[in-house]
Order: sequence, then structure tokens, then C-alpha cells
Amino acid sequence: MYGSLFFFGFLIGRDDGLWAEFARLRHVTLAGAVAMFVALNLTDHQLVIYLNRWLWLMTVFGWGYHALNRPLRWLPYATEAVYPWYILHQTITVVLGYQLARLSLGPVVEPLLVLGGTVLGCYVLHEYVIRRTRLLRPLFGLASGPAGSRSNGSVLFSRRTKVL
Repeated sequence: MYGSLFFFGFLIGRDDGLWAEFARLRHVTLAGAVAMFVALNLTDHQLVIYLNRWLWLMTVFGWGYHALNRPLRWLPYATEAVYPWYILHQTITVVLGYQLARLSLGPVVEPLLVLGGTVLGCYVLHEYVIRRTRLLRPLFGLASGPAGSRSNGSVLFSRRTKVL
């Protein structure tokens, strides 16, 4: 399953017409995704499972293309931060979850603290340690430029610009 997602992602990643079509159909795919989610909760049929996954992916692609395919001030920073945050988040989440579970804070406070702590931890480590340490930058997928340098960034989904 994940191999097919990777393969199709590779094929569609640079097709500007397909991205525009995702954006055009974003309301239809959202309605279909919600319907498939309801159906998924009523059955475990394989077709429903796959339709649910694909419709949600197309919905996210369509709305993302519609909302983010323009110059945004924060986008270059977010583009640079994606991979370091991806690497950091699981470790931070597991460590925080383990430590907070021992305190028995309940089903509301504990997850909120894990979520907030994970976001804060990723931000602090990315912004104040990884980005500013020349030796760590390449280990987290960042250009090995001067410590503290910012990424050139790009507009998402555009063939004409470089996507990090």
C-alpha cells in the first residue's frame, strides 16, 4: 500500500494540471472523504478503506494547493523546518508521554501537555540548536551554510520554484 502511495506521489508531484484539478475538486473530494469515513466506521470492506485514504489525500492536496500556492512570509521557514521537526517529534512525544503518564494527569491534560511540549520542543531544538549549529544542520537535512542562516524556501507545489 505505501509503495503505491510513494509511486503515485512521484508521478503526480510535478504535474501542475493535476494539482489544479485537485484544487478544483476540493469540495467534491471533501464530501466523498467524509462519506467514506462514515462508511469506514460501518464496514471494514477493503474498497472503502482504500477510497477513504485516497479521498482524504486528494482533499488535503486540493485544499493545500488552493490555500498555500502563493508567496507566504512563513512558508520558507516552514519548508526548512519540516524535516527537522519530523525527525524530532517522535522522540520528544515518546519521552514526554512516558514522563507525563507516570503523573496520571488524565485524558485531557496529559495529551494537551504532550502536544504542547512536542511543538515547543521541536521549535526550540530546531530554532536554537539545529539551525545555529553548523555540524548539526546536515544531519537534519539543512544546507550546511553558516550557522543561523535561513533557507531560501519556496512556494509549495510550483514547478517554477525549488521545493525543499
